[in-house]
Amino acid sequence: LLYALYEHGMGHTVAGWTAVVILESFLGGSILLAIGIVGEYVGKIYEEVKARPLYLIQKKTRISDIPG
Repeated sequence: LLYALYEHGMGHTVAGWTAVVILESFLGGSILLAIGIVGEYVGKIYEEVKARPLYLIQKKTRISDIPG
């Protein structure tokens, strides 16, 4: 994008080329952002579907087993 603006400022571009590059950069970035958001949702759904407990109990003790 910066290169396209620089070349346009120097007058080394074909008419319309800069607009196409700017539009393509904007649309490409928007698509990548949207894919990233969808990826975050898919990752969270995957973690939730595994149905793992929030914590694991290592050992079960009764009150009568505690010294004192």
